[in-house]
Amino acid sequence: MDRNVIKDLFVYLFAVLGITIFVYYVPSYFLLEQLSAILSSILLNIIGVPLAYSSSYGKAFVGPIQVVRECTGIQVIAVMAGLVLPIRRSTWIRKVKVLLIVSVILFVMNFLRIVLELWLVYREILPWSLAHYPLSLILGIAGVYTLVLVSDLLYPELGDQLAYFYLHLTPAKIRPES
Repeated sequence: MDRNVIKDLFVYLFAVLGITIFVYYVPSYFLLEQLSAILSSILLNIIGVPLAYSSSYGKAFVGPIQVVRECTGIQVIAVMAGLVLPIRRSTWIRKVKVLLIVSVILFVMNFLRIVLELWLVYREILPWSLAHYPLSLILGIAGVYTLVLVSDLLYPELGDQLAYFYLHLTPAKIRPES
């Protein structure tokens, strides 16, 4: 195996991890939590679910449900920032543009997920215990799949970077034939 490829991989993974942790843990996402709660409340009211937005002591709520950092989709956005920003074969303007587009798509998908879960609970189709975790997991997987497709269309450099590591670090006998 080529030592330069291994070095590049470790530098890339270190950057991915550092950027992801920084983006996820350092800023306060209360404004994003508020925006998620406000938009969810507005859409729920439009479709006939009377759950109001409220805020107290730095917490945002839709009805009785608190919207926390994890409800905003910021963890996936942080991982995307970590994967995209260290790629060297692209301009910073292109990276930021892609991250903004992907972030908006993720944010919208996430607040629609909140609306769906609360609608299902309000209409008594599912209990909160099923609407929140298992449904969030399924929708999260679908969201990441969508994100991968959108990212590949908008930013093929990410797939190229990952393919570079795969092709240079995987023994030829176990790689699929092209």
